[in-house]
Amino acid sequence: MPLCSVAPKPENDGAELESGLPKKLETFDTACLAYPAQNNSQSFLQRTLFPISLKFKEIVYKVNNERKATCFGGTSNTKEKVILNGITGTVSPGEILAMLGPSGSGKTTLLTALGGRLSGNLSGKITYNGQPFSGSIRRRTGFVAQDDVLYPHLSVFETLLFTALLRLPKSLTREAKVQHVEHVIAELGLTRCRNSMIGGPLFRGISGGEKKRVSIGQEMLINPSLLLLDEPTSGLDSTTAQRIMNTVKGLASGGRTVITTIHQPSSRLYHMFDKVVLLSEGCPIYYGLASTALQYFSSIGFSTSIIVNPADLLLDLANGIGPDFQQAANHSDNIRQDPASVREILVSAYDKNISTRLKTELCSSDVIIYNYNKENSARDDLKFEKWCTTWWYQFHVLLLRGLRERRFEAFNRLRTFQVVSVAILGGLLWWQTPPSHIDDRIAMLSFFSVFWGFYPLYNAVFTFPQERNMLKKERSSGMYRLSSYYLARTIGDLPLELALPTTFTFIFYWMGGLKPDPATFIFSLLIVLLSVLVSQSLGLAFGAILMDVKQAATLASVTTLVFLIAGGYYVRQIPPFMVWLKYLSFSYYCYKLLLGIQYDENDYYECAYGVYCRVSDHPAIKSVGLDNLWMGISIMVLMMVGYRTGSINQKKPRVLADGLEEVSEWIKIKQVHIIKKRGALEEKNRVKLVKDKPAQDKPTLMDLLWMMWKMKKKKKCGGRNLDHTLKVIKPAEALNDKEHKVQPCLKTFQRLQLCVQRINLHKRLYISRAEKKQQRRMSILESVCARAESKTERCTIQSSASHKIAHFVAVGVQAGSVPKCELMHWPKA
Repeated sequence: MPLCSVAPKPENDGAELESGLPKKLETFDTACLAYPAQNNSQSFLQRTLFPISLKFKEIVYKVNNERKATCFGGTSNTKEKVILNGITGTVSPGEILAMLGPSGSGKTTLLTALGGRLSGNLSGKITYNGQPFSGSIRRRTGFVAQDDVLYPHLSVFETLLFTALLRLPKSLTREAKVQHVEHVIAELGLTRCRNSMIGGPLFRGISGGEKKRVSIGQEMLINPSLLLLDEPTSGLDSTTAQRIMNTVKGLASGGRTVITTIHQPSSRLYHMFDKVVLLSEGCPIYYGLASTALQYFSSIGFSTSIIVNPADLLLDLANGIGPDFQQAANHSDNIRQDPASVREILVSAYDKNISTRLKTELCSSDVIIYNYNKENSARDDLKFEKWCTTWWYQFHVLLLRGLRERRFEAFNRLRTFQVVSVAILGGLLWWQTPPSHIDDRIAMLSFFSVFWGFYPLYNAVFTFPQERNMLKKERSSGMYRLSSYYLARTIGDLPLELALPTTFTFIFYWMGGLKPDPATFIFSLLIVLLSVLVSQSLGLAFGAILMDVKQAATLASVTTLVFLIAGGYYVRQIPPFMVWLKYLSFSYYCYKLLLGIQYDENDYYECAYGVYCRVSDHPAIKSVGLDNLWMGISIMVLMMVGYRTGSINQKKPRVLADGLEEVSEWIKIKQVHIIKKRGALEEKNRVKLVKDKPAQDKPTLMDLLWMMWKMKKKKKCGGRNLDHTLKVIKPAEALNDKEHKVQPCLKTFQRLQLCVQRINLHKRLYISRAEKKQQRRMSILESVCARAESKTERCTIQSSASHKIAHFVAVGVQAGSVPKCELMHWPKA
């Protein structure tokens, strides 16, 4: 073959894979599977090993640089930065595609895009067996990030076991999942460190290579058909890197599609790759067989006179450093020393020799239709639900994992010493305070409310920001629901967070000489614990809203300062226009409740020698009052519920945004250009994804959620619900409800585009939720299409008391065998 041509597919790839037909799983060696042949687990894992041929064409990704402030307070506009620029390629089952390039060349960005995890201004076409990215592909994809995001206090076995319990389906028994974990540990060579802790920055655990193998093992548990690895050998020695790549090579030989980025591979590692994509500043300069890369660059004038590692030569070229030239006449020394000129030559050569042929091959293979025969119907009928396990099971596993992870964290010596020492020191300072020293007792109760009102807040602020990477990793893999994680996290913290304040109160209360009554002590303890829960809830909300440790800590400091001042002890007479601050402070309610438990309105204290005064007349107590205690408890409970609800709602949009991107990938919109010609409508369609639409025409997240909720309430899309449906999915200008007159459908193309886009979204949701009525809809749409062919432009909405018909330009892709037609008809009521 010519040196500049695209590398052909390996000979062992049969005609079935070329045509997109999945091979029988028995054709793959079961010894290469992550789980050997055993009982029901073997059946599941073999059925999930679904060969995936991945193709990507003209991938372009752009980001907007942040605007910089000017000297006069304005902002300077910046242009878009191109991260990926027209990258094309394909990889088949059993192959390893390596992405090479210097730092910042776009390797990780391209890998993230191929894994369906990249959002933003992404264009191009990525197909998996000829189909776009979907939930079933996500469940068959394993993604190993560059950084090993693992819980440090869990052992290797516990890490893999909890992953298996959450990611493997509920049809497998716990014993089968445990056995599967044992086989993965043995296959990855982790038996020696099976019971060793992962380790973290503060204490030593397993080695870096073992951590990387644990990360790979987490993805091997689901037996992925597509495995993506981001620099799996970074920071490892040559021998350890060789072992990891041997493992990856074994996975690929079992029928998996493997794509990896690698920074500086050795010569031995390079020869393990089947194909190579070489990137330079986001532009491809080579795609093809790894074994023919040197010959290709030699054919365009870039060769070396010494024997070097092929990867070293490729990286030098990607950095614009040209080796010795065979054709010195065509390449001067100035070009050799100018990196920009070298890159320009390489990009031009790629466009001339590789790009054209590659696009031709991809276009010729795109016309293949993927069909499955009856022999493979069992695997084709394997429906991937959104979640592998039930909500309760996820909550149980996450709660157990959280308790095991934090068993060394909550009761560490430093934290326990801090709480106990403060309690003892406070007890000594307020040692057996007599009832006559009411000011000292009030100060003691104020210290209770301040310390346990703000100490848990600062601890809770770090909860979500510290687990941000872990939550992002596991949620992107579809391991669990956000609600199950949040509830397990908060409930798992309760026994750990409430034990220390209980110890503190028990020591401080009796040493301080407060009211020696068991009932009073128990009520005081309950109020302190309630204050701890409210404070922790506020800290969780701050962390979830900002997701940044520094910003959350700053906000917490300002809030605690305001609550401290307005708590009722330091400032007793707050101006009327600022009095509302104290009602926002949970410290104020805690302080008031502690006073109400210790004192009654009819109690007296010795205010002078031989003189007794009413407790309720004391200035400090009078400013807060001793009444309406149950109202204070209710307000604190509402604060706790509100803060926790706010924290989960602040985390939800980030996760739902990922879900919106996934949904938008299967919602296709046709931009309709209406051209009036000879009294009829002509359509000129261009299929694009929703995320490629202009920002003003893109359905928002709230639109999607609102329509989903409406579909739960209204099972029908037309008929008697037509009037209500039109109000939901159309702009206000589309129908005049007050005047029942014939209105133009939409007067401008922008309004029409927005209207049909929302109608299509609503229609797709309706079709997907009413499969039993498929035949009835087909007959209706077929009759409408037949009538529409003989009609001229009927883009009007007719509204009357007895008859309502709406004709819209139909857009989108019909589900299944529903025919495509130009006009869409909603039957009358």
